[in-house]
Amino acid sequence: MLQDLPTELKIIQDKRFTRITISGEADIDFVNTLSHVVTQLEERNSKQALIVDMTDVSYIDSASLGVFVRLIKIHQSTGRKIIIYKPQPMIKELFDQTGLSKMVDFCTTEDELDKLLPKAKKKRAKKLPESE
Repeated sequence: MLQDLPTELKIIQDKRFTRITISGEADIDFVNTLSHVVTQLEERNSKQALIVDMTDVSYIDSASLGVFVRLIKIHQSTGRKIIIYKPQPMIKELFDQTGLSKMVDFCTTEDELDKLLPKAKKKRAKKLPESE
């Protein structure tokens, strides 16, 4: 279940998005966990955007890129965004070289992130009956 995550992976869910924060090295050992979490999120989640916070990721291997390809295919088919937040320059370059950067959004600040996210729908206030 999502509660049994390793410390390298944290998930925050909001009405507009799911945010996965990854830290450390995204290598083959990490891929199985991330892939499992992605599958669970997709099966039960109708969020409009997925934020992958890569601020503290120091390395990413080809197997991890494969998980991103899967994420991109799933989200493109449902019209949802994938946003990569604060990737290290080396990781951003890897996304550029593989062409994956054309299929996701990147941002480096919370302001940029907020602009990329869909706006929350505001609830309409119910009109109270007028008293006589």
